Amino acid sequence: MKDWIPEPEIILLGCQPWPPNRQGDRCPVCGPGIRVGHDSTYCAICDSVSPLRAAQIERLSRAKRAAEQADSDRAETRAQLARNTLTELTEVHRRRIWLKHGQVGREWLREIGQVPDFTLQLDKRGRPVKGKVKE
Repeated sequence: MKDWIPEPEIILLGCQPWPPNRQGDRCPVCGPGIRVGHDSTYCAICDSVSPLRAAQIERLSRAKRAAEQADSDRAETRAQLARNTLTELTEVHRRRIWLKHGQVGREWLREIGQVPDFTLQLDKRGRPVKGKVKE
């Protein structure tokens, strides 16, 4: 995934006193907003871009927020490890982290030494069933 969005080539500024005179929901410069297909246009008055660029901006911001959250979670875990207050995770929690959080979760579980054991069979409450091994 690329971590940048092409800069707009056309920036609509208009000739309006600030703040601009609004006409209901319509912008005095671009009207109802930038339309589909005008991906290189940006309206500085109403802060609108094409739907494609808006979706790219949203995806990029979500990815950055997720990365920041992962970094803060990792730092918190390291602090807990330093204080030696990290509790033993249940097998269900280990599996959820392993499957849901991908590479970051797997690295973290390896780092704390709590990799899930998928050979264990779990009951309906998520507890390992003794004596039975999943084939």
